[in-house]
Amino acid sequence: MQTALGMTSRILVPVDYSENSRQVLAAAVLIAEQLGAALRVLHVWECMPQFPPELVVTGSDGRRRPLGQVVQGTAEREMQEFLDDCEIPEHIPLATQVTAGNPVKRILEIAEHEGYDLLVIGTHGGTSFKEWALGSVAERVIRLSPVPVVVVPQRRNAAGVHDFADRVVAEFRKSA
Repeated sequence: MQTALGMTSRILVPVDYSENSRQVLAAAVLIAEQLGAALRVLHVWECMPQFPPELVVTGSDGRRRPLGQVVQGTAEREMQEFLDDCEIPEHIPLATQVTAGNPVKRILEIAEHEGYDLLVIGTHGGTSFKEWALGSVAERVIRLSPVPVVVVPQRRNAAGVHDFADRVVAEFRKSA
C-alpha cells in the first residue's frame, strides 16, 4: 500500500468491455507506465438473483453445466477478447479478474482488501432516469472508495486520452 499518490504501485481498472472501457484502460496503462505501477483489469458481472445457483444449462459446446460456470466462462472469454484489442506494453505487470456480484460492492471490496493504491474508472456520461435515480457504478465507487479514484471521461481520440493521463500523473507528482 502506498503513503502518497506519487508512490502508487497497484492500480485497479474496472471495465465493462465497452469502447469507453478501452479508453479507460489506455489511460490506466499510460498512468501505470509513468508511475511504474502494476495493473489489474477487473470485470464484475451482475448475478441473476431470479435463477437458482444450481440451475444447469447446455453450453455452446453441448455440455451441461451450472449457469454460473457458463456465464463465468463467457466473461473470461470476453475479457481476453477485450484485452486482445487493447495495446498494453509487455513491461507493465498485468493481471485480470472476472467475478460475479454487485459491481460497486465487489470493486470496493477488491480495492480495499487486496491493497490497491488507485482505482481508474470510466464514466459513460449517461443522463438516463435510471442513472439519475440509482446513481451510476462510477459515481457510487467515487463516493464510497477507500482509495483514490481517477475518473476517465469519454474522449473522442487517443490524443485526448494521452493528454488526460499526462495531467493526472503531473498532479500525482505535485502532491507527492
